[in-house]
Amino acid sequence: MKKMKALLLSLVLGLSVTTAIAAVGCKKAPPANSSNWFTEESGDVVTVRFANGQVDVLQYESVQLVCMVKGSVNGVKYTSSDESVATVDANGIVTAKGKLGDAIITATVEDVSATCTVSVKESPYAPQIVLASEEYTIEEGDTLQFNVATQWNKTELTEAIDYAVSFAEDSQDADAEISVDGDLVTIVGKSVGSFNVVVSTTVRGLYTSEMITVNVVGAKLKLQPKNMQFQPTSTGYEANISTTDLFGDLTNSLALEFDAVKGSKTLDGVSIAWTLKNTDTVTLNSDSVVKGQKKGTATVTGTVECEGETATVEVVFNVLPP
Repeated sequence: MKKMKALLLSLVLGLSVTTAIAAVGCKKAPPANSSNWFTEESGDVVTVRFANGQVDVLQYESVQLVCMVKGSVNGVKYTSSDESVATVDANGIVTAKGKLGDAIITATVEDVSATCTVSVKESPYAPQIVLASEEYTIEEGDTLQFNVATQWNKTELTEAIDYAVSFAEDSQDADAEISVDGDLVTIVGKSVGSFNVVVSTTVRGLYTSEMITVNVVGAKLKLQPKNMQFQPTSTGYEANISTTDLFGDLTNSLALEFDAVKGSKTLDGVSIAWTLKNTDTVTLNSDSVVKGQKKGTATVTGTVECEGETATVEVVFNVLPP
């Protein structure tokens, strides 16, 4: 009886091993629906299988397929049966496209393959234009510029997107200029008033738009520098000068050359009065020239009165030693 059992066990084991080696030795790809396909290793026999034989993914989303290989140190080559449905990269990351349906992803090592069916389903998401603000206020004659972006499922898209801008139906007569270059929107307000602008695009076959309101107010009197050495700050302007006649690109004096402007108009024949603080750091002469004396900072304030308005500007001088 014991000999009979041993003989039967030997036959069963022999048959199992023969079957496993035959399946791999023929190096045939497993059926597409064989998600649990697996064969044992024997010597130089190679086996390949996916952790899942079928995966669902939404349009434009990505999924990482897990492929297990035994018996080989060679890399896995992935291919897609329909790249209009889904593509796969060298790392097994599958990206669904806009077309619905199935794509068979094949993983191949040497001559052995395994497959996974990727089913692309309709996405419930839609593109959404993202704006920094829905309302802006600018002065008459000023130019407003801002960037726009588009998100999909709360993630900003990095693909190239064509945007369009237009006046809303209630703003067709707006006295303004609007344009877009890439994702940069430019608006010039020519006269006082309010108007609405629509920013739109079509992404992945879906149209989306957002509207912004632009308020154009009357221009105010301002003082602006003619010299690029004056850099804007949160409180006015600043400039660097030296305590010597020449220190690198710096000189020890700089003229306060400013214009009185209102909107896009420069006012001629306007006199600007300048006053100085920290007279031990710099000097200010009657020609509005500031000269460095010693290391430190000094603030010069300019004031102008014109057309019933008063404008002031603060200029901070940073005096640098040689």
